Amino acid sequence: MKIRFIFFCIILFFVGLGLKAQYTPKGISYQAVARDNLGNELKNKEVEVRLSIIPSDAGNTPEYTEVHNVTTDKYGLFTLIIGQGSYVTGTVTEFSNIDWRSGVHFLKVEADFGTGLKNMGTTQFLAVPYAMYAGSAANSPDSDDNQNLSYDPVKKELSLENGGKVDLSGLYEDADADPLNEIQDLSYSNHTLSLSKANQVTISVDDADADPINEIQSLSLDGYKLSISQGNAVTLTDRFEDADHDSLNEIQDLYLNEISNNLIITKNTTATPISLQKYLDNKDEQKLFTNGDSIWIDRGNTIALNDPSKTNEIQTLSHPGDSIALSLNGGKVFDRYDDADNNPNNELQSIALSGDILSITKDPASSPVNLSKYLDNSDDQNLSKSGYELSIENGNTVNLRPEIIAFRALRNLDNSKILYAGDSLLLAFPIEKFDLTSNYDNSNGKFVVPANGEGLYHFDLIYQYSTGQSLRIFVNGSFYEQVMNTGNYVFIMYLYPGDYIEIQLKSSGVSNPQAGAFSGYRIH
Repeated sequence: MKIRFIFFCIILFFVGLGLKAQYTPKGISYQAVARDNLGNELKNKEVEVRLSIIPSDAGNTPEYTEVHNVTTDKYGLFTLIIGQGSYVTGTVTEFSNIDWRSGVHFLKVEADFGTGLKNMGTTQFLAVPYAMYAGSAANSPDSDDNQNLSYDPVKKELSLENGGKVDLSGLYEDADADPLNEIQDLSYSNHTLSLSKANQVTISVDDADADPINEIQSLSLDGYKLSISQGNAVTLTDRFEDADHDSLNEIQDLYLNEISNNLIITKNTTATPISLQKYLDNKDEQKLFTNGDSIWIDRGNTIALNDPSKTNEIQTLSHPGDSIALSLNGGKVFDRYDDADNNPNNELQSIALSGDILSITKDPASSPVNLSKYLDNSDDQNLSKSGYELSIENGNTVNLRPEIIAFRALRNLDNSKILYAGDSLLLAFPIEKFDLTSNYDNSNGKFVVPANGEGLYHFDLIYQYSTGQSLRIFVNGSFYEQVMNTGNYVFIMYLYPGDYIEIQLKSSGVSNPQAGAFSGYRIH
């Protein structure tokens, strides 16, 4: 995202040249509005601002550089005092020691929104800052502060309270000796400033066309009215296909990230994504298992089979002599029926089983019954385990061991890279010790959660801190957590496939990236 500043300065100097001298404040009030490339204000945003005072030419080495840490308000506005920040570098170490007399000076503005310093431009100071010379070393307040100047028009003497006197009579050519008719007027025409009854000077203006009415202007938007300062205004309502002219109820789209399963609404950078992970039941492909007299489905319920006996399965009837017998030790009964009619077609019948077909005898019109659906073929199965392999007799085998996801990498002191105040970089750990799933990139220090790698992760971060350095954890490119300055920092987080972790190093002074180690693994 491109970031820009729309800024303005409020500069106040009080230099007393009348009856009483005043101390000049050591600073310049500075205000700016931070916006993105679409013109939206960056609201409630932490910003690190680095300001450099450059003498003579914008390409020269800064005479003084300082840094401020500020937070924008709900309008994207922030305020600071140039001269009251933390010193970083420069040919002078105090803002008050800047030699404003040496010529023109330039202000260079840089800002860090969390991804490193960005150059916001360099602007030449105009006339107002040079009034600070009134508060420089040549005019600094001392034990004679709060003295009064007085002038005796008769004697033409200028006196300093608690000091000496100066005779100004030799500076006057005043034949009438009238001190009241010496008043002169200033006038300006064609870059020439003139004093009546005296000399004139030419004021150079850095303006190629010398046109005073085409200078830098600013845009403002009030509703649908767009105005330019010192110019005209236009109405933008005819540029919109919006019957109600309400900018808060425009059409938006929904977007589903199928890797992270996050649902996102467009046209709102502050909207919170919604995770749909909990709606994935992962129960489409299930298997049946048995355990003793119970049957259960993976990730489901268990049902008892209530009949653990293996000896009371399908039986047959027989009619030996005058008795009827049931197979499988089912017992028998005697046939003591009095059959007075001697009709062989209405006698007792028997059941016959051929394969899985059950039929009844002595009734050619009867329908046979197929009993194959009552064979579950799982009555006598056993479970066995070998290592992480779980097997069922006459069935399948499953591996109970989840995939191991783990990595570990090291880094050495890097003297070839120099960090200055406000600099930041993503910290790489190039010496890879192992990476079981090949999801750690040792060239840039990024760990990416693999497909089917959702779970709870444990990370260890070891770093040999240098003065003024700090580490930050970034998740999916966004700031997640500030690392406490300890030798060994442990953190745990729940991650989804495609999520990635990076470590950022930030410095507030001149230093080198130090040695360290970074490792992590999935706990569950």
